Amino acid sequence: MILPQLRQLTKNQKFDRIIKVVLLITNHYPLITTPMLAIFESGAKQYLVKTGDKVQVEKLVVEAGKTITFDKVLFQDGKVGKPYLAGAGVQGKVLKQGRAKKVFVLKYKAKSKYRRKIGNRQHYTEVEITNA
Repeated sequence: MILPQLRQLTKNQKFDRIIKVVLLITNHYPLITTPMLAIFESGAKQYLVKTGDKVQVEKLVVEAGKTITFDKVLFQDGKVGKPYLAGAGVQGKVLKQGRAKKVFVLKYKAKSKYRRKIGNRQHYTEVEITNA
């Protein structure tokens, strides 16, 4: 039920709840939608995405234009995995392979004339999420 805990809410929150109930009763509820969120793991990093997002993940060996499914899903549609959800997947389309901007690392030790400058450009794969 949407209305029982109205005493604990602020005026704006009460108004939003009442509007949702009115829209639900009048069959206009699909106009108010919340994005389907998912958290998946790729390259030892976790990404929070919704459908239509563009994400740069660690380099994957997939050609541009192909579709890819991320199987290590931690959260999807309000369900939490322990640690992963069985049978769940986040699908995406590979847009391009690329390299990030160069990051410089400087090493310096005082009073010893020790200076080193090292640069690194990390490879990445840009993916557009088609089904979260």
